Amino acid sequence: MKTLCSLALLCVCFMGVWSRDEPAGPVEERMIKRQSNSEDQEFLNAHNNKRRIVSPTAANMKEMKWSEELATIARNHAQKCDYTTSTERSRQSSTFSYVGENWYMGTGSISEVVTAWDDGKNDYDFSSNTCSSICGHYIQVVWSASEYLGCARVLCGRKFGTNYYKSVCNYGTGSLVNLRPYISGTPCSQCPSGYTCNNNLCRKP
Repeated sequence: MKTLCSLALLCVCFMGVWSRDEPAGPVEERMIKRQSNSEDQEFLNAHNNKRRIVSPTAANMKEMKWSEELATIARNHAQKCDYTTSTERSRQSSTFSYVGENWYMGTGSISEVVTAWDDGKNDYDFSSNTCSSICGHYIQVVWSASEYLGCARVLCGRKFGTNYYKSVCNYGTGSLVNLRPYISGTPCSQCPSGYTCNNNLCRKP
């Protein structure tokens, strides 16, 4: 197994990729179509659900909250409908010193997209902090210090009559290289001062 050495933002997910042969419309049109609040909540719930059931259990896993600033950054990149990660400069934030990113191009639902990222756990060994394949997506999903999330999902075209989308999530703060994503232990046993425990996650008051 090789040492874990890649950030989530550098690990590109091509699962469910389709060629863009039936574009959804000009960039200007895609930019003004914002996803619904229920989709925001679906992204948020999917992440928190993965974070509360990590194995081994996490002593310091923070509950994620929605950030409209991060969602705007994600939307600006998703609407390009390309197969690239955004630049670190384009993810600059007034709130966070470093912003992480995951993206996915394909036909999957929001829940399926987050599950695809989380599936990197199958290639990650927590005890040795090593990765046998691509684990960066998973590391970012369960990075304990990532407390704020903003995501966007943009319709990019159709293939064989099926819609496909680019989904982008940005994380504040982002994951770091070669560190375990969380401290293992009894859930909530090492929450920051003042935080409460909500179903295995440390909730900020």
